[in-house]
Amino acid sequence: MDFWDFDTSSYFREMKTMGKEPKRRHSRDMQNIVQRYYKDYFKKKLLIQIDEMAIQDFLVHLKIDRGLSASTVNLARNACFVALKYAKRRKHIQKFDFDAVLRASGNIKERGILEREEAEKIFTLPWRDPRSRLINLIASQTGMRLGEVRSLRICDIHEDKINVEHSWSKIDGGLKSTKNRERRQVPILPELYNELLAYIKKHHRSSSINCLMFSGEKAETPYDEKQIKKDFYAVLYAAGISEAERKERNIVFHSWRHYCAKNLAQVTNRTIGMAILGHKTSIMFDHYASHIDKETFNKMAQAIKEGLKPGGGQEPEIMFPKQANG
Repeated sequence: MDFWDFDTSSYFREMKTMGKEPKRRHSRDMQNIVQRYYKDYFKKKLLIQIDEMAIQDFLVHLKIDRGLSASTVNLARNACFVALKYAKRRKHIQKFDFDAVLRASGNIKERGILEREEAEKIFTLPWRDPRSRLINLIASQTGMRLGEVRSLRICDIHEDKINVEHSWSKIDGGLKSTKNRERRQVPILPELYNELLAYIKKHHRSSSINCLMFSGEKAETPYDEKQIKKDFYAVLYAAGISEAERKERNIVFHSWRHYCAKNLAQVTNRTIGMAILGHKTSIMFDHYASHIDKETFNKMAQAIKEGLKPGGGQEPEIMFPKQANG
């Protein structure tokens, strides 16, 4: 637990010295993993008493006995590995074969994605609060993360673009850098700018340009994250997507990034799509863009019907020339 204490751990002090920007939220998440899974299993064992097979047996216990997902088991593995690598570098332990501790595997439930007609429909329906609607609308047209949208200031809104310079994390003290610590500019459509401008004129007539665009109960804090998601789910329900269907399809706020990536991938190259979404590597953009919508699936089905159905398509001898007799 002490290793993952954000305020006292020498590990985090080192990270800051090396120019890294550790997040208090990450520290808290790792502490929760240690508290929830490690403490009861290893009791008061010292680090030098825990070898590779002890960790491997522990991970098997989490996956098989406790029924945890592969992603959760691997988070527990990472929480241990970071501490062990630090301990090894500091000579607190002499050796540890990290390759001997295998990662858990399993099917990861993919984020769901709305069809274009579904996305367009929900923004024609009434919303409980205009802030929730606009925050979702921005995410749907820019692929911005929720923390990035919540941290927007009036000065970040321009006629042809949005400046994405910050994210918001309450546990990290409010405004912080974006996930990859890089600023970016995202082009916006005139229709979105007009809606944002109308909102500013109505709700920020006498506000400073450095004020939060979507403030909550207090001007210096953004609109509530839970309420944004709750309003999103309510409108999905009004659009005919029940709670059961939403959960089955795994549609969440973050699905807007997948929605943007998929639609961008159909009309532009990887480099442009990555620049819009703020991805530093192509792996995540390719992952987000890999969704197949109904229209694409129907075209695939039609192609199979026309090209592979017995008796249809090209003559067999053209595709597979017959062997000469003899």
